[in-house]
This record gives sequence, C-alpha cells and structure tokens, in this order.
Amino acid sequence: MWAPRHESVRFHLFHARANVAPKSKAMSNDRVEDQTIEMNRNEFGYFRTVVNKVHADSRYVYQLGSPGSGAKELPDPTPRFQPEGVHGSSQLVDLGNFSWRDDDWKAPLLERSVFYELHIGTYTRAGTLDALVERLPRLADLGVTNVYRVLLYGGLCYSRIGRYLRLLHSMMRF
Repeated sequence: MWAPRHESVRFHLFHARANVAPKSKAMSNDRVEDQTIEMNRNEFGYFRTVVNKVHADSRYVYQLGSPGSGAKELPDPTPRFQPEGVHGSSQLVDLGNFSWRDDDWKAPLLERSVFYELHIGTYTRAGTLDALVERLPRLADLGVTNVYRVLLYGGLCYSRIGRYLRLLHSMMRF
C-alpha cells in the first residue's frame, strides 16, 4: 500500500460470519476473527506486512489514521475481488484453488492484436463488468482483440489515474 502522507497504516483482516451472503457488505457485527496488523513503512511511503494462516475468503481493508482518532477504513485500490463493490471490503482469492478451464487457450499474436482502452463507468450505463460483457461482441465486430480496462477504483479521478500510470511506468524502469 502506498500512502506517503501517512506515518502508519494498519491491515484489518476479518472473516465474515457464515450467515453473511458472499456478495453482501460485512458490517462490523458480522465480522469474526478480526485482526488488525500494523504495517511496516519504507522510506518511500510504501507499507507492507506478511500475514500467515488466513482463510482464502477472508476480507480486508486498510486503516489510515490513528486508532484513537477514528481511523478511516479503505478498500484495496487494486484488489482481485471486491464482493461489496468498489467502496466495500476487499476479499482474498486463492488462485491455487481455482479450477482453470482454459488449457487450450492461445494468446493472439501481438502483431495481429487490436487494443481498445476503456473505462467501464463511461463505456456502459451501469458501470459494471457484467454490462461490459454484454457489449463485447460489438467491440469484436469492430475488430478489437484485446480490451484494456482503466482502473475501476471509485476514488480515482482521471488526473490521479495519469499520475498512477506515470508512477507505474517509472517503477518499471528500475
């Protein structure tokens, strides 16, 4: 987690009770096995921690601010899964436990690829991945072979996305 303006960030890990639907918001009274772990900050403002023995479907948020002053809970800006939507908690995903069914898939040749960059919130009225899936045949009819989606995270505006992409580009040069 990159939070250069913060001196401390905590990783709040929890497991939703069995009676909470997988895609519903886990309120504080629905959370079990709560752990709040102080993350280590490096000189560049990146925070990290290692957590052992977690449930594959555990949820988490980052806490910014001091615990006594009402720390703000924020989702992971680049999660693999957010069952509660972009403003809710993030959920761990065990990729080793996923049943892959695409053994015969072959990537298209790069020289024959046509890339299309889109922001789901502006490309579809609903602003969801499901709404995008319905429109993929239209892109294919245009000759598009690869779709690059702009970040879904609700807190980023276009100026921040540009800074974020520049940061990623500068990090890739090292």
